[in-house]
Amino acid sequence: SHRIMMCEYSNATHRLVEISPEGKLTWEHKFPSIAVCFRMTAEGHFVFADGGNPTRIQVIDRNHNVTFDANKC
Repeated sequence: SHRIMMCEYSNATHRLVEISPEGKLTWEHKFPSIAVCFRMTAEGHFVFADGGNPTRIQVIDRNHNVTFDANKC
């Protein structure tokens, strides 16, 4: 069975969500701005490009810990 990842953009929140095959929300991560692209890594982390000001690239784990931040390189 496969899960679906997608971004939601609204006036209330911007977030990356994971939906189970049954249609239930299984995980979410809120962004401060619009995420212009995202991808899951082989380790199960999420890399995304944030279109905020300043723009940035981050990698987060499922516990929302930042494992890489391009602004801090």
